[in-house]
Amino acid sequence: MTTWEDLVTTALLGTDRRPPATGGPGREAPAALLDEAAVAAVRRRAGLRPAPAAPRPEPAAE
Repeated sequence: MTTWEDLVTTALLGTDRRPPATGGPGREAPAALLDEAAVAAVRRRAGLRPAPAAPRPEPAAE
């Protein structure tokens, strides 16, 4: 599994210098990097719980 830091490093260096881990034959490296980043973003967000709601603001003056 590729870490988020690996994806960011690959994006910063460029896919010519550091191809993504999932890039295979016949697959364009930039598209593979974007696909990998999308999957990683969903994985990162899947375990988050909603934060408690903030207190309501005071009513506006009349």
